[in-house]
Amino acid sequence: MFKLGGMQRWRLLCDLLEEGVAVEPALAIAPVDRRSVVSLFSRLRTGDGQANPLPWYVKLRAMGDIVPAPWGGHLATSYSLCHQVLRSRAWRVPDSGWRARQVDTARWKAPASRQMGGTLPMLNPPDHTRMRRSVGNVFDRNSLAVMKNSVERTVNRLLDRLDEELVFGTADFCALVSDELPVITIGEWLQLPPSDYALLRSLTHDQVFTQELFPTRSQLALSDEATGNCASISPRW
Repeated sequence: MFKLGGMQRWRLLCDLLEEGVAVEPALAIAPVDRRSVVSLFSRLRTGDGQANPLPWYVKLRAMGDIVPAPWGGHLATSYSLCHQVLRSRAWRVPDSGWRARQVDTARWKAPASRQMGGTLPMLNPPDHTRMRRSVGNVFDRNSLAVMKNSVERTVNRLLDRLDEELVFGTADFCALVSDELPVITIGEWLQLPPSDYALLRSLTHDQVFTQELFPTRSQLALSDEATGNCASISPRW
């Protein structure tokens, strides 16, 4: 038995990634209790953690390059390591087939999770390549030029609103700009009535829980309900 230093461990992980070898055996080099990771993420999700996440990010990075994730996988804490994983063809995303093989049916086989497994970011080749080509035909240069003008107008309007709020003190950028911009952009592209934007935003907020690292059962239920509501409303849209 031998122990690797931080730099040696990092180089070993990079070499394994370059070769397309699973890095899971390297976890024994610096074991981390999964419950410690869960506790850290629980603190990160509090109001104080959201207001100032940097101290918790530092604690997470201090646990090592790879730590056990709450949902049973592993979490890469290094930007360079994440970059290599995302660019390597040896790694795949948790697509519908992967989700169907998991034993945690409440987590991975729920309606919201199954729908997410069919989206473009959650497809592996050749399905990903095929869908990306189809989407590319929809978003040609002319379509993107039209959307660019729409996005610029929306951004200017939302930033003006943010400036107006800042006159009276503090303002929430996320609520006034970040939350609104994608909903308005998608709403205008789909030619939805502005009166439906609030509903679209609400459904999006609820549906995103299925992508969390360790959602609660009540949050997964909200995601499933939002998925069903989207399916029932989409014909009207």
